[in-house]
Amino acid sequence: MPDKVMRRIIGFGGFQDLFKFRKVCQDLRTFIDETCLNVNCTSLSFTFLPNKISLVANFLDREDEEITYRNQENGCQIQNKPFQKLDFIDAFFKDLPLIMKYLPPCLPRLSFKFQYTNDESDKYIPEVQKNLNSVLRSRKTMLPVRKFIMNAFKEDQVLTILPHLDPMFLEEIWILDSEFWLGVDKILEINELTLRKVCHDFRNFIDDKLPDIGLTSVVIMITPRNISIYYDAGQQSNRLLYLKHDEGCLVKHNDMEYLLENEEFVDLFLKELAQFLNHQKSTLDSLRIICGKIKNEEEYQNVFFPILQKIQGILESKKNQLKVRCINFNAFKPAHVLTILPFIDPIPLKGIIISHPNFDISRESENIFDVKELSHLDQWKSAKVLKILYLNLSPDIRDFLHFNRVLVKIHTVSKELFEFLKEKMLCEPTMLTVFEITGYKRFDEEQEYLSAMEQYKTDEADGGVRKWKIQLPHHKKRLEVVYVPKRRHIVFSQS
Repeated sequence: MPDKVMRRIIGFGGFQDLFKFRKVCQDLRTFIDETCLNVNCTSLSFTFLPNKISLVANFLDREDEEITYRNQENGCQIQNKPFQKLDFIDAFFKDLPLIMKYLPPCLPRLSFKFQYTNDESDKYIPEVQKNLNSVLRSRKTMLPVRKFIMNAFKEDQVLTILPHLDPMFLEEIWILDSEFWLGVDKILEINELTLRKVCHDFRNFIDDKLPDIGLTSVVIMITPRNISIYYDAGQQSNRLLYLKHDEGCLVKHNDMEYLLENEEFVDLFLKELAQFLNHQKSTLDSLRIICGKIKNEEEYQNVFFPILQKIQGILESKKNQLKVRCINFNAFKPAHVLTILPFIDPIPLKGIIISHPNFDISRESENIFDVKELSHLDQWKSAKVLKILYLNLSPDIRDFLHFNRVLVKIHTVSKELFEFLKEKMLCEPTMLTVFEITGYKRFDEEQEYLSAMEQYKTDEADGGVRKWKIQLPHHKKRLEVVYVPKRRHIVFSQS
């Protein structure tokens, strides 16, 4: 019979059919082995239990096929057929090289599932690992797989299989149900930090080809003894906590914790933050970098600011600037802001929030936060919303006029400032629609200004709240001013 016809006939079978064909005669076995027949398998799933191993194969042009290897007294059972004095694990691993041989040029999906308890895993997994590694190492080439899925109890279980998969074909890697610390664990089911450690090829694959991890928000909270990363991926919220420990660093990931001996908590945090940011390609809705339990500016300089400078180094080293819609961080001075803001992509940036690290200190502070040091930045110019909280600003607001909405604390407000705002928001082309002043220290010429505004007065609510609506002749725009003296709050809004 011609080879082409033979390949066509045998190609309609599954793995069990090929096993039977190989037993017909030596010539047919040689033909099957040397031809490297492709059975058009689209998915291969292995499930390991204490007394059973099952293989489920999905095909492009035929029904699914399941092969089971069961343990039984004095032997095993393969597809309900008993075999005396044959161990079920040995039987499976005898067939596995043949199964691997008849796979397509690139298997779309490969899955390994280990269903053992913790005690059972210590008994069974080492033998399974040893045999799996032997089969994969015996191949002349790495196994081409597009999507790889497995669950694991320990890191070495992943490393039994992963180094033998061809990174040129891999598009997805899912590590499920892991209970060990591999770095930033299970970000969208992809543990890329550990996978970078497998080999040089996988490091290139992770760095160059891995899809965006797609985080939507990141909050970094820094204190003298611990650092937290809160991150959202889709509907899932997660927390990573790095705690200073006498023996190293204690890492808590959601409800699980791990002690990493001889690790410094700040160094580990920075190393893993770099991986977060390097593999974040889409735009974050928000990035917050805040400090907790900071007593004064000296402690900020000694604890928080050095970490900010190292985060600056991470952002500088990125191939592309980090994309963020709203950035929020604590600062005493503009110099602190300059460690982060210049390294954010200005194009998607819509909001900037800067706040004093300690509210109690801010109430007594007379220091002026000079935004002129920031106003030359592209990031400052492109943002549409600005909030500067609990930091005293000067009355010169010319650097705020390109924003749509502004909320700031101005140290001293005056009639001159209000007239300037009225002129800009009513008479000149400007993007500014809302300007809020909160927590001002002084109101110069307050009574004189209030008397001048009586002609526009529309209402006075409880607590001395006053409202004015101003519309100049021959102008379509109208300005509403709300004055709340008890809260030291004034709002200018354009309508």
